[in-house]
Amino acid sequence: MSFLKSQIKELLSNQRAKLGVIQGVRPFKKGATGKCISFFWSIKNGKHLMPCESRLEAAHALMMEFENDIKSYFLQPLTIKFKDGGRYTPDAMVIHTDGRITFREVKPAAHLDSENVMDLMDRAYTFFNHEGFQHEIRTDENISLEHTHLDREFVYANLKLPVTAWEMNEARVLFQRGFKASIFDCYSLLKSKNLPFQLVEHLLFECWFTYDERYKLNTESLLEVK
Repeated sequence: MSFLKSQIKELLSNQRAKLGVIQGVRPFKKGATGKCISFFWSIKNGKHLMPCESRLEAAHALMMEFENDIKSYFLQPLTIKFKDGGRYTPDAMVIHTDGRITFREVKPAAHLDSENVMDLMDRAYTFFNHEGFQHEIRTDENISLEHTHLDREFVYANLKLPVTAWEMNEARVLFQRGFKASIFDCYSLLKSKNLPFQLVEHLLFECWFTYDERYKLNTESLLEVK
């Protein structure tokens, strides 16, 4: 077994949250100079906090929560050493629902114009490809900090409010195929049935509803069950 694969095996078997935080190999604290540190609350990682060192990395974490083929992920998961010298820490290790593992780098698109950055990315791609893993780059263009990102924030904010399995089933019965209404009207309908309003966001998260993704999601947005 290669050193990388042994690192992955250890990470998957031993990664534990400490005081509710899953820390990567490069620990950093809020207020660190030159960083925009935030702690992202991750449903796919046991509802623990994941430190992110930039707004873009936090937006990427939020995007991964909505990618249906992702089971879980680790941020700043491990550090590799190149044979010809140098080190590299990918921003994320992604565990897919089919068991695949991929590694991701998160960078502003403008940074890819740098020869030094692209040289590092080429070396990382070659290293992981040789080990049998895919290495990908995600930029602000992929992640989208426009209304798509704001839609995710709109939905994700209320997912911290708990609902029971019984309440979810009652909501699914209430919102059957062919149902159409604004988010506000859905809230009102749930209230009339003594059900919590945040069921709307939980159902949006599991793709029970559809909506026109060309426009920013708000309480007037029309939801539909197909």
